[in-house]
Order: sequence, then structure tokens, then C-alpha cells
Amino acid sequence: MRFRSPESAALFNLALSLCCLLGLAGSAYFLYKEQRDTDRLVRQTQEVVSHVTQVQQLALDAESTGRAFLLVGDAHLLQRYEDTLPLIDREIDTLEDLLAADATDRAVVGHIRQSVATRFSYLSTLTQVRAARGIDAVVKLASTGTGRTEMGYVGAVLSELKNAQNAQLRAHLAQRERVMLELWLVTVAFIVAGIALAVWVYYKTRSANANRESHDRQKEYMARHDALTGLANRRHLQDRLEAQIAHARRRNSVVALMYLDLDGFKEVNDTFGHDSGDELLIDVARRLRGALRDDDVVARLGGDEFVVSLPDLHAVADVDFVATKLIDVLSAPYALEAGEARISGSIGVAMFPRDGDSPKALLVAADRALYRAKTAGKNRFQWAGEVARLSVAS
Repeated sequence: MRFRSPESAALFNLALSLCCLLGLAGSAYFLYKEQRDTDRLVRQTQEVVSHVTQVQQLALDAESTGRAFLLVGDAHLLQRYEDTLPLIDREIDTLEDLLAADATDRAVVGHIRQSVATRFSYLSTLTQVRAARGIDAVVKLASTGTGRTEMGYVGAVLSELKNAQNAQLRAHLAQRERVMLELWLVTVAFIVAGIALAVWVYYKTRSANANRESHDRQKEYMARHDALTGLANRRHLQDRLEAQIAHARRRNSVVALMYLDLDGFKEVNDTFGHDSGDELLIDVARRLRGALRDDDVVARLGGDEFVVSLPDLHAVADVDFVATKLIDVLSAPYALEAGEARISGSIGVAMFPRDGDSPKALLVAADRALYRAKTAGKNRFQWAGEVARLSVAS
């Protein structure tokens, strides 16, 4: 997929990442709901198994206690038997409530209730007879064996129900384990994706900021430098020259300003073309920069006009030396792609504070000195205010 800009690509990737995070969050939410449902089923099944076990235990206890009373006639056994019967009814009621959603299991519990009621109704009748008329009457009445079949049925059905509930419990536990594993995996994926997205956003933001800063620096550089040669432009020269003048005032030193114009540059353009002229200007900028100190400023004001400022000078002879050196450097042949070219340079020199106390005043003074150097024959330099003093490169 192609995008019109890096920003649109970044927005698309961010939206895609957020959609993935939302998908993971949705999956985690539904898995969490499924886990809650599974936990509820596990608890309910465990409760059913517990109550089935309780019914089994209470039924056995009531049966054995009732039979024991019939044999020995102990009033404590009768009381224990009578106290157990309501507990059985309560446990069966609870089972019906827990299994209300399953019609089959609820019907089974109904049959259990009926069988238990039949058996213990008969057994209760025997206990009443035993308490009132003695064991002989009970033996005669109990010979029919009423209710024993029901107790066998109750025991079998309760065991079957318990086994079925235990099987469901194992299935629910397995399902809960699976859901918990899936939820854990989705949670980890969500966290990892969130961290990855945060890291991606951080680096994208940092990259965007770096690109913006680089762009701002480039804009600032282009605003203060000549596009062709990379030298300082008029604005940058103005700022640097003001700083050099302020520094010279504090240290009681001087600043020399050289206004430089190329002799014969128009002939190069006419002979070889403007591309060769640009090539020559780039070479001129390289030569000027290589012939000066790091603190010196070289600027191109436009066309074939250059300005050089020399701070922290203490002797006029230093300026003479630099001017002569620059004229020699500019006079060397230029190996252009279109052929060899030769030019020279004329320089006007002004000095702070003698010839001016501001960048503008120094530029005007140096420009006038340059004009006099050109009218005097070119390929030379001249000081501002000294019409008769000329130096010609040997």
C-alpha cells in the first residue's frame, strides 16, 4: 500500500495498531465473561455434588437410625431419626433449586423425593407402632418389606446423579483451565502489543521531532547561508560582524573587512556558460575558506561579490598579508569541466574602528575602496581612505 506522506503512513499504522489492541481487549473481555460463567458452573456443580452426597449420607443415617430404634427401642435413636427427616427434605429442595435449569435432573430429584417419602413414611409408621405397641407388633407389620425397593432405587439414582455431576465438574474445570490459559495469553499479548505500540509511538515521535529539528536547522542554515557556495549570506555576515565588533570593543582590538570582487568572471560565464560560472564560484568559495582562519567569516553577497571579516587583529601588516594571499589564491587557474579558466580578484579593505563603527559603515567604506582598486587596474587591494596606497599581487 502506498501513502502520500510519511505522516499518513504513520497514522495508518497507528490506527491499525489501535484496532489490534481493541481486538485483543474485546477478546480478553469475552474470555473474562466466559471464565466467570465457567466459575459459576463449577461452583454450582460442586454444590450439587455436595448436596447429593449429603442426601446420601442423611438417607443412610435415617435408615440405620430408624432400624436401630425398631430393634432396641431407644428414645434417643427415635429423636435422631425424626431430626434427620427434615434435613433430607431441605437437601432435596436445594437440589431441585440447583437443578432447576435441567428438566431431566429435576425429574430425577422428584423421583428421589417420592421414593424417600414412601420409604420413610413407612419407616415412620413402624417407629410409631414400635413406640406404642412394642417390637412384636413391628415384626408382624414389617414382614411385608414395604419401602425397601425405594431405598435401593434412591441409592442407585443418587450415585448415578453424583457420578454425572462429577463428570460435568471435570468438564467445567477443564473448560475453566482452557479459558484461563487463553485469557492469560490474550492478556500477555495485549500487554506486549501495548508496550510495542508505546515504543513505536515513542520512536516515531522522537524521529518526527528529530526530523522537524533537522528541518528547522536546515531552514535556519539556508536562511543564513548562500545556497550555491555554502558561505555565509548577508544576514549571517551582519550578525557575525556585529558580534566581532562588540568583541573588539571589549578587548580594544580591531576588525578588518575585505570587500572582494572577481575580475573576469563575466567572460567565464560568456565563454563556458553559467553552469561553469557556478562551478567556478564554488571553487572560489573553497579557496577563500581554505586560506583563512576558522574564526574568520567568508560571505557571498551575490553574483561574484564576497566579503571577508578578520577579527582580533593587532597589526596592519597582518591585513596586507591576508589580502595579498587571497589575491594570489584567486589568480591560480581553475580546472572547470568545460575547460581551464583564469580570473583575478580586487579587494577593498576597511578597518574597525578607524573606517567605521558599524557593519553598514564598514561595508560602505570597503565597497568604495574596492571601486578604487578596480579603477586602478584590478588584481589588487586598497585600503579605505588611502587613494594613493595600492598593492599589486606579484
